[in-house]
Amino acid sequence: MIFYKKTLKITDFGLARKQLQSSNMSAAGTFAWMNPECIRNSEFSTKSDVLSFGVLLWECLTGELPYKSFDQMEVAFDIATNKYSLPTPSTCPEEISQLMTNYWKILPDKHSTFSDLVKQINEIIEINHIKSNEEFYQSLQKDWREEIQDMFKELKEKEQKIRDREQAMYQRSLEQNHQRLQLGKWE
Repeated sequence: MIFYKKTLKITDFGLARKQLQSSNMSAAGTFAWMNPECIRNSEFSTKSDVLSFGVLLWECLTGELPYKSFDQMEVAFDIATNKYSLPTPSTCPEEISQLMTNYWKILPDKHSTFSDLVKQINEIIEINHIKSNEEFYQSLQKDWREEIQDMFKELKEKEQKIRDREQAMYQRSLEQNHQRLQLGKWE
């Protein structure tokens, strides 16, 4: 939501309820922004929203949608089984990379709060004296976008090779079983 004086406020990712109502809830969400535990157990809390914010931070910094060209059910399965993790650009400052990955790689009960997140962001700004240089940032973002697209392309190619190998193994297994049946050696 955009408020008075162009202040941007993130309200809710739609996964958590107020603490007064319930500490957990079930919901449907967008898998790329969800914690593996949420996908597996369908339990959401404010800690789940912290992870979603980490993904949103990645999205804002890179200008890319997470797993945008991937099948959503595949994304859900691979996130739930901890096979996927968003790639961080090689030129991303270490502190920022660490900040993002800390929020999407940890189980929800171990996530920090939004207050902790704000403190960490302020420390990064203070330590590095980060200044707003839009042109430099846009150049970095363009490079990051290209790098991430290459990483996703490579990931999809690896997955296709694995699927092809699994299919070939399955076919061989069917052929072997068929041969056993013909020879009467089925056990």
